[in-house]
Amino acid sequence: MEHSRHLLKISSQNVILSDSETPQPAVISIDVEAGRIVDIKKGTDDATEGDVEIIDVGSKFVLPGVIDAHVHLNEPGRTDWEGFWTGTRAAVSGGVTTVIDMPLNSIPPTTTVANLTTKQDSAKGQCWADVAFWGGVIPGNQQDLKPLVAAGVKGFKCFLIDSGVEEFPCVDEGDLHGHMEVLQDEPTVLLFHAELQDPSSADKVEQSVNPTSYEAYLSSRPDKLEVDAISLITRLQEKYPSLRCHIVHLSSASA
Repeated sequence: MEHSRHLLKISSQNVILSDSETPQPAVISIDVEAGRIVDIKKGTDDATEGDVEIIDVGSKFVLPGVIDAHVHLNEPGRTDWEGFWTGTRAAVSGGVTTVIDMPLNSIPPTTTVANLTTKQDSAKGQCWADVAFWGGVIPGNQQDLKPLVAAGVKGFKCFLIDSGVEEFPCVDEGDLHGHMEVLQDEPTVLLFHAELQDPSSADKVEQSVNPTSYEAYLSSRPDKLEVDAISLITRLQEKYPSLRCHIVHLSSASA
């Protein structure tokens, strides 16, 4: 015998649907136990057969939940910065129903399957939103990449400049050849924090500038860092064309 479903129906005069540019009346039926939308019916519906709960929100808008693909849930290790409990509650309160957690700032970082398991264990019982994970690319973890893909990470992130946390070091061109060789035929994507610093120019800020000023900050992050990084990435992608690449934090028009 088929198990009867507990349905939650959300009714609104202003539902955003994929086949229309304007809001329209509709009813969204959700299987509560499965946590999935099972039906979308245009118009209104007050049917209550079976185990059905109806919430009529009147003229309030109903729209798809947002997916935030760049979130730092720093648990375990730096939960006081942001953890699964607070981060996912904040996400849901703003209409974000899925977050993808970046691989750094937690201790350990998500650079091996064992570390991924540690993060997943920390998340259990704490998540108000759906949570997925990015893997990390750091020097020397080429052998961990395919197992991480098989374990379900949505892709990988690397830094071309100091990440700011010692357990997630940046990679150079030599490292990336090894990583991209491994990943090029995998169903994945490699994200770049695209700032490439010339070691000879590191930490050179005009002495006359107040180091706490915004001007000093801008001087420490010139356009050239992004331009050089993206030049490197485009050269690498010519060599590994089957690997999808993505630039995060792009801010320079010239880049």
